[in-house]
Order: sequence, then C-alpha cells, then structure tokens
Amino acid sequence: MVLPVILGISLEWYANIDWQSLSIISAIALLAFFLSLFLHHYGRLRFNWISGFLLFLVMAGCGAILGWNADVRNKSNWIGRCGTKGFAMVVRLTQEPQLKKGFYYANSKAQAIVSSGGEIPVSGGVLLKWKENGDPLETGAILLSADLPSPIPPKTQPGGFDFQRYCFLQGITHQLFLRQGRYTIVQHGDPSFLPKNIAALQLRIRQSLKKFIPGKEEAGFAEALLIGYREDLDKNLVQSYANTGVVHIIAISGLHLGMLYGLLLQVCYPLRKIKRSKFLVLIIVLGGLWLFTLLAGASASVLRSAVMFSFIAIGNADGKKSGIYNGLCASAFFLLWIDPYFLWDLGFQLSYAAVLSIVIFMKRIYKWITLKNQLLDAIWKANAITLSAQILTLPICMYQFHQVPTLFLFSNALAVPLSGLILYAEIGLLLLSGFAFPAGIVGHSTAFLIRTLNTAIMRLDASSLSLWKGLNISLWQLFLLYLFILFISVWIFRKKAWRR
Repeated sequence: MVLPVILGISLEWYANIDWQSLSIISAIALLAFFLSLFLHHYGRLRFNWISGFLLFLVMAGCGAILGWNADVRNKSNWIGRCGTKGFAMVVRLTQEPQLKKGFYYANSKAQAIVSSGGEIPVSGGVLLKWKENGDPLETGAILLSADLPSPIPPKTQPGGFDFQRYCFLQGITHQLFLRQGRYTIVQHGDPSFLPKNIAALQLRIRQSLKKFIPGKEEAGFAEALLIGYREDLDKNLVQSYANTGVVHIIAISGLHLGMLYGLLLQVCYPLRKIKRSKFLVLIIVLGGLWLFTLLAGASASVLRSAVMFSFIAIGNADGKKSGIYNGLCASAFFLLWIDPYFLWDLGFQLSYAAVLSIVIFMKRIYKWITLKNQLLDAIWKANAITLSAQILTLPICMYQFHQVPTLFLFSNALAVPLSGLILYAEIGLLLLSGFAFPAGIVGHSTAFLIRTLNTAIMRLDASSLSLWKGLNISLWQLFLLYLFILFISVWIFRKKAWRR
C-alpha cells in the first residue's frame, strides 16, 4: 500500500489540491470500497479488481491528506499570515544550537506574536541565528524577540542548493537574527533526560577517541564515522570524499547501520542453537541498532535507517525466509505516515534506492564472475554490492548534484571494507577504553587505517578523471531514465523465459 500513498503525497505536492476535495474523494472511494465487499460472492470474485482499485484510491487520498496536513502554510495561524501584525515574537528552541563560522544556529517553533491587543498564537518553524559571543541558549529555551522573523528567500542560482526548500521540508519557513539587547530570555532551556544523557555520552566517546587515536585529522574522522560528529572534520577531506562518491562513509547512514546489523547477527549466531532464543536475538539486535542510533544523534537519516533495519530484523525473527521487499515497503509506509515530507528528503531517497538496488541486482551481478579463492571472492562480492547500489542511486545523484563520480567503483571497493574495519575497531576501542595499554594499541592501529583510507581517497580525487560535471537533467528526464532502467532490467531478467 506504500505505492498509492507515495502517489497521493506526490499529487498533493505538485497539484496543491485543497483538503476539502481530498476528503470528499477519499470518503466516496472508501464508501464504494465497503459497498463492494457486500457484493454477491460470485460478483465479488468477478469484479475483485474494482475493490482493489477503490482501495488504491483510498490510500492515495490518505497520502494526499497527509501531505496537505504536513504543509505548515495550510495552518490558519501560520506565521506567514500573522507575522506582520505585532511588534514582538515568542519562540521556543527545539534543537541544540550548532556553531558554524562564528555563529550559532538553531531551529525553533514560533509560539505567539505580541501586539497591542495581547498575544496572538501562531505556528511555524523559525531558524534562529546569533553571534558566538552571545547568550548561551539550550533546547527548550523560550525567547521574546523585539525583531520579527523574515521569510527565507528562494534560491537565485539555477542548479544551486535550494536552502528555502531544505528548510521547508523541516517545517521552517522564516529566519530570525537575534541581536544583542533586542531579545529577552523568558525561560532558560532544560533539555529532557534522554537528550541530556545522550549529549553527555557523546562527549565521553569523543574524549576517548581523541585520547587514544593520535592525530587531529584522524580523531575527527573517527568521530564522524562513529557518532556523526563532523565539526572536527577537514573540509577539503569532505570534498574529496564527495568527489569520489564515498561521502556516505563519513555521514551516518544505512551503510553504518547495515554494518552494525551484520555484526550483531554474527555476535548472536551462537544463541541460535538454543531453543526459543529468537525473541532474545531480536531484542539484542534491535537494542544494539537503536542504541547506536541514539549515540549518533538520532538525526532523521539515522532514524530512517534504524526503522528500515528494524523492520527487516522483525521480518527475519522467526528464522523463515521473509520478503525483503515487504520489509522495505512496510518501513517506508510507517515513516511516510509519520512525516510525508520524508519522501522529498535526499537521504530517504538514496537510502531506499540503494537498498532496493542491492536487493534486485546484487546476486545477478555477483554471478557474473566465479572465483574459487575466498579472498578474491570476498573482494568481488564487495564490488558487486557497490556496483548494484549505484544502478538506482545514480539517476538521483545526477538530478540533485549535476555530477557523477566516475571512479566510484574503485573508491567504494577500498572505502567500504576499510571503513567497516575502522568502525569495528572504534567499537573495540570504546570497550577497551578502561585499559590504557590495549586501547592505545587499537587506537594507533585505527589511526593507521584512517590515514591509509584518507590518502587513497585524496589521490583518487586528484585525478582529472574523478568527476563528470555539468549533468543537468530535468524531473521528466529523471523519470525517463528510471523507465529505461526498468525496461532494460525486465528484458534481462525475463530473457530466458521469453526464449522458451
């Protein structure tokens, strides 16, 4: 049922249908669907496709209503309609401030506009910005600003990053610069128990990594790989990873959750010999996945990956062969009902496109070459995974970034297994952090692996053939490209059947 929901969200996004029309269409389809269930048994079997079509319409209508409801501009008290009717505004911080280039940034929710007639309740997200030497603010702080927010301007460069759209997908439509003396702290922030303890644990992890991993650049890379903290990363190094198609290595994503999922399954393998241990294995796997998710900051991309692998783990819990497609669709269905705008998030698109591409194409690509040597076979298997993942993600990269890393196969063949070793080494380092000598050995070994990986990626990036730029394709061309991939795939998969 995820396909009609996606269709409904897409129709509402592009057609901007009002909620009354959506509700009427959905109600009529739902009523007709229930009436079709009371048909005579023979007629119901004969016209079963009508019931299916009506249910499709119902789910598409639900998706469209979800999309309409997620648009903050449809709220009657949206800040864009009330923002000029007062002389002050009340906002509440909803995110821990992030320091970037001498300024703090934090998301907030508008609560009220103060006017001569009193307070007018408003809704909508506001991006706050203030100088580094300003007041220390925490999540939950409530501010009264004498300055009113302004709409986030649209992008002016064709093909450039659309910051307005990026913010809108998070429910943020306005921005506000906090000037000293022009705002008052009404209530100081008090982070809840979970975020406060997660932040404290992340700080301890960063301190342990810096203590045992020599080198500022190596420690910064280790922080990004393990918990997603990227403030200590070298910007030129990040660009090199992006140019060679392996930036997902230093951005907590489905790759990291997949590695952890595989490690947890291996750890729990001896338990499978014990009768009735399936539930215990499931608890360990889910607990490990979600603990790592919390340590990584529980960002939207990490949460999506955790939900996806949780559905896969639950589907495999009974030890029987489960439908991976149903697991993927169920997780996507669940996430889209929580936030339909996940559909337009690049991380959501790439995560599901990569996993779906691996599931569809990996085995067939792997069978192209048969190797008896186990080491060579493992290397080829890693390359088959990398190559298969690119098939459905490449069109999205062309559409979003207007470029394609041409050496992605070589860079991923090196980066994926090495990053896996580094990730496991960091986990081992944290487990041994209470013992200085073994932790020091693991830390120096981890630093060596990181230097090796960074050097290889930067050398690949230095090649003039590492990047193919200037690929500007439209939305229709993206659709046609996927249609072409679909037809070619069906032709290859069905070729033997047609010959018969």
